[in-house]
Amino acid sequence: AMCWKLKRPQVTRRLLKIYVAIFLSSFSNAYVIAMLYPFLPFMVEFLLPNIDKASISKYAGIVATAFYIGRLVGSYVWGGIADCIGRKPVLIASGVMLTLTSILFGFSVNFVMCVLARFGMGLSCGKCTLISVTADLHTHVLGWV
Repeated sequence: AMCWKLKRPQVTRRLLKIYVAIFLSSFSNAYVIAMLYPFLPFMVEFLLPNIDKASISKYAGIVATAFYIGRLVGSYVWGGIADCIGRKPVLIASGVMLTLTSILFGFSVNFVMCVLARFGMGLSCGKCTLISVTADLHTHVLGWV
């Protein structure tokens, strides 16, 4: 029986930079999704001080849903832009947009601003598709199927 041994590709400095960029981009996307839920009811209660306790979950759901609607729209928008100008500028632009909208979300002074900032965060997270494609391309090129 013949045993085929696959040679592991040499990790170059360029390849390491690509993997670090993919990791940081993926981590930032996961973080903005998960960071909200523990304090969302308290934030809604702060932004809408006259709200009754039974309605907090409804408004918290609106804030949470705004992110996913933005993400749905952003996936198509960033994909089209990436086809025109390339993946690297899109990853950088969406990362900057994610940072700015996250700061805006943190400094929200009313409920509408909170929902719009959360929508913007979702819009900037449409790059997840690009990250998946980039990671997939690099693993196939390297032979790590």
